[in-house]
Amino acid sequence: MSESREEARDAEAAALMERYQRGERQAFDALAALMGPPLFRFFTHGFGDHATAEDLYQETWLKVHHARHTYRSGEPVMPWLFGIARHVAADHRRKRARHHRRVEAAGQVATVLAPSGGTPAGAARRTEAADLLTQAMDGLPENQREALFLLKVEGLSVEEAARVAGTSPGALKVRAHRAYARIRARIKDLGGET
Repeated sequence: MSESREEARDAEAAALMERYQRGERQAFDALAALMGPPLFRFFTHGFGDHATAEDLYQETWLKVHHARHTYRSGEPVMPWLFGIARHVAADHRRKRARHHRRVEAAGQVATVLAPSGGTPAGAARRTEAADLLTQAMDGLPENQREALFLLKVEGLSVEEAARVAGTSPGALKVRAHRAYARIRARIKDLGGET
């Protein structure tokens, strides 16, 4: 997304949020239409399960409704909204088993790692790469996994990803770099090639 489009989206979201705070129901609908797709992708790529993503998406909007008074007028909405989403995701992760696999996200990255092709051998290599990547990502700290998601799956710029994560661009780059290093080391430990 170009910087001017990002700025226009941010300005529109801020105006909608202010209207929503004043009680305009239509503003909430418009805000959900504008910010819903990246929010839903956050959950689908983070969990790989459409039903779980839908539940967490709905829970986030409920929390947004209850916390709307905490939004500060004129501030970017995306970092505020994704802060709530990160808390919802963290709460969910604490409640579920530690080693839930993120097959969908790993499958997307694995297509980059494994040679493509319609052959059975190519499909087997992609599946093996996806399994190795999933295992390697399971051990990542949440902030590193989030950095990878925002940069590689969502395709955000470092600056925008840092705003969403509530950190500086430099800190986000460090998180991503550490994630790449941990994934490479873990894949090597698991017997795969990096």
